[in-house]
Amino acid sequence: MIENKIKIIISNSGHEWTYRDYKDFQIWSAGDSEFTRILLEKKSKNFDVNKIKDILKNINKNFSCIIKTKDDVYAIVDHCRSIPIFYSIDEFSKDIIISNSAKIIKQQANLNDIDKVSALEIAMAGYVTGYETLYKNLFQLKAGEFLFCYENNHTKYKYYDYLPENIFNCSESEMSKKFGAILDKVIIDTIEKANGRKIWLPLSAGLDSRLLLCKFIEHKYKNVFTFSYGPNNNDEAKAASLIAKILGVAWLFVCSTRGYMKSFFVSRERESYWDYSDNLCSIPTFQDYLVLSKLNHKKKLPQNILMVNGQTGDFISGGHIPKQLMQENVTIDDLLESIISKHYSLWDTLKTSGNITIIKQKILKVLDLRADGGYSQNELIAAYEKWEYQERQSKYVVNGQRNYEFLGLDWSLPFWDKRIVQFWKRVPFEYKFKQRLYKYFLYQYDFRKLFSNKDYIVWQWPGFMKIILPICRVIRLTLGYKARDNFIKAMLYFGMYRDLYAHLTYKEFFKYYRDARNPVSFFSKQWLVEKGVKFDSI
Repeated sequence: MIENKIKIIISNSGHEWTYRDYKDFQIWSAGDSEFTRILLEKKSKNFDVNKIKDILKNINKNFSCIIKTKDDVYAIVDHCRSIPIFYSIDEFSKDIIISNSAKIIKQQANLNDIDKVSALEIAMAGYVTGYETLYKNLFQLKAGEFLFCYENNHTKYKYYDYLPENIFNCSESEMSKKFGAILDKVIIDTIEKANGRKIWLPLSAGLDSRLLLCKFIEHKYKNVFTFSYGPNNNDEAKAASLIAKILGVAWLFVCSTRGYMKSFFVSRERESYWDYSDNLCSIPTFQDYLVLSKLNHKKKLPQNILMVNGQTGDFISGGHIPKQLMQENVTIDDLLESIISKHYSLWDTLKTSGNITIIKQKILKVLDLRADGGYSQNELIAAYEKWEYQERQSKYVVNGQRNYEFLGLDWSLPFWDKRIVQFWKRVPFEYKFKQRLYKYFLYQYDFRKLFSNKDYIVWQWPGFMKIILPICRVIRLTLGYKARDNFIKAMLYFGMYRDLYAHLTYKEFFKYYRDARNPVSFFSKQWLVEKGVKFDSI
């Protein structure tokens, strides 16, 4: 019996969880109800691990759920951890607390000891990898996992693992057709989920949001509203405006201002949003939230809408495969260097030999690899994509959906549908590198000529700030590349993401600009300070 051994606590702030009490079991669930529906169709007095695994194999949608029977508890996240679940195990009693809120568990279990490696990861990358969170004995489920609790024991099961394999043995054209057919099914399902509601889509100059918008129009779902943001006269918004015009859909531009960011950053709203969305393991994202919050305050944000964004078409289609791993004779060191250079570089001064050693050990542990292992090129590329999938993407990028939940909005992630994920998992790396197959598909598709003739040039300098460009050329010619690069970094305060630096004075920014990589660097520092972690002692 598990009475008084496992405590399930659900917070309904943000994403709505539902509770159903049946004769033999109880279910708490969030997101799509496909899993719950199938479970009920196959319900019996006795669940077991194999039954759960069998059902999960065919679930494509985004969901989380907790099932409690007379003797067992199952806590399940979907294949990309879109709706996270956390747990803690008492060191002495072995009692378990399971919740959708890391904060609640921290409070209930009185967990206050900082995990130093986790704090280092937050400072260097912006999120915590593996099962850990910022606090010791507070854990998170990883993508494609479920926690099985029975008697006084618990076990984690991996039912879906993103480890790419070169499976497809067909032509580029045939693979392109396969992807198109799968994408159409996903779009139709998304339209069904919208069920007549207006779809709100953040539109940029990029390929992913453009493709989704084209597909909605192609499938004759016209109840679509697009929006863009940033400084006035930025190239992203100009391109988005043209795309929306060609497709005949409504488009709104919301100017990102320093003033709004300054006031927002010191507001209770920001504190509450961070408190809800960080889950004690990831720096919250800002971009969509700032513009949607502004619209909400102006009462211009409808509630009965479906938010759909293009995350993360670029990653899943191979756009993040490092060039370094496509060279001959790559080793495990190349893999580690590729991960660290891209994902653990928020602060250059933190990349000491001691910290790098700690991070390398954590990466190897997360990937279950050996430092002296003789791995093939394909194995190393697959390991890189697996790492980014289960760590950065699922824990940081997908966590951006908290933007919408906090404002009470429903959302959908078409590119994270498991059918699409599974397709790209099987594409040979040569067709994924630099998104070769994805771009081939887009050029063949070429809806309304929006892909073959529309490569929009986007500068990070909006409006009159493009004066930076000739100045950079002069500096390069007279003082060299290093001086030019330092000048560019010093000017980022006035660039495309100027509003994300607005909580800093230029004097504060200038003090650290050589060391910091981007706005997330400063957010990671602020977040840790607010959690009581002394950044300088990391």
